[in-house]
Amino acid sequence: REQEQGANLRKDVFAGDTTCIDLSQGMAAQMSPGLLGKQIGGIWHTGIVAFGREYYFGGGICVDAPNTTPYGLPKQTHALGSTSRTQEEFLSFLRSIGHRFTVATYHLLDNNCNNFSDECARFLTGKGIPPYIVDLPKEVMATPFGQMFRPMIDSMQGTIRDASMGHELNLSSAGDASTPTHSALHSLAKSRIRLEKINRDAVVKKFRELDPSAEPESVLYILDFLERAQAEVAFPALDLLRIMALESTNAALMVERLPSILDKFVTSNDTTRPSLMMALRVAVNVLCSDAAAETVVREAQDVVVEACARGLEHDNAQVRLAAGALCLNLSIACTSLKVSLSESSAVRLVCCIGDRLNSKDVAESEASQLIGALGLLVSTDEDAKILAKTMEINTLRFAQSKASELAMAARDVSELIAKASG
Repeated sequence: REQEQGANLRKDVFAGDTTCIDLSQGMAAQMSPGLLGKQIGGIWHTGIVAFGREYYFGGGICVDAPNTTPYGLPKQTHALGSTSRTQEEFLSFLRSIGHRFTVATYHLLDNNCNNFSDECARFLTGKGIPPYIVDLPKEVMATPFGQMFRPMIDSMQGTIRDASMGHELNLSSAGDASTPTHSALHSLAKSRIRLEKINRDAVVKKFRELDPSAEPESVLYILDFLERAQAEVAFPALDLLRIMALESTNAALMVERLPSILDKFVTSNDTTRPSLMMALRVAVNVLCSDAAAETVVREAQDVVVEACARGLEHDNAQVRLAAGALCLNLSIACTSLKVSLSESSAVRLVCCIGDRLNSKDVAESEASQLIGALGLLVSTDEDAKILAKTMEINTLRFAQSKASELAMAARDVSELIAKASG
């Protein structure tokens, strides 16, 4: 990825730099000759450095101190020249194009950070960023294998977009429009948790012992099996389903039956701890898919929130950790998709998160997830913020954590809650 640093203010002279970050971390350069029939240097992310800040496009138009974006450090820089534009003129320009660079309009191939950087560079200096950056998607798609990669690229864009969530530029005319809000919080909650580890051979073997006719590669077979299986024998099937959920096409097949899975294996009194934990993990991974997540938060949020609550109330730390991951992924999905929880669901979620954060036995790994989830909730819902203040949810107890990201996010969330109007 290329991160373009567009300009630095030096003695009233706007000296342009483009800094380049390779999102493939060298794999594109290594594999492109064999796969594409041509050499490409990297998959570039770019941003513009202007007036002492770095501006870039991800989950909307974003801003950070130079070289501190979620995408890492630049691999190279390109000088863009100087500008006669003022900072106020540049911010006015960003407001004018803001509707074209939003969470909803982001696309890795068709409307990405490089298109944004190119427009900014042309406004500031009269010339764009290097063509090899802007033209890369067209060049790749024009190769014989390029179109084969499109589904993979489409599946990646949610993760890349979500990484910048919370670093959005305040495009209102009032206030300091060059400052992002609570970047530490959103760094903690920048991307959804993916639970990917599995000893597949062992799990498949156990599944076949329980069901000799099992079809461990079939999502529909496993879903049907879980409808008739008791909790005592459901764990291997749920574990396989968890991994399958990471593929968006599989997640789409699971969405309709996810509420019944959570009812049967999480909220039911007849469940077992292993099946409860694994059902929560299935839901965590289903929410990694944007399309599946949107269906869940629009049509089944009450069931998912109740599963979060039941999991956080459990006496087993691993179950609570799975529930915390579900809280975080649900909050990230709601924020990135701009879908609000209902009043009852928001109240239930804030209460169960607050109870855990105020408890004496909450571990930092669990607290990180819960503070991230709570922070996103209270930053977008004033009623949730008021409830958190009323509950006296104490995130500051983690402000001295040796995990600096958690410590800073804890202070961010505490600050947000303190501003509640109630």
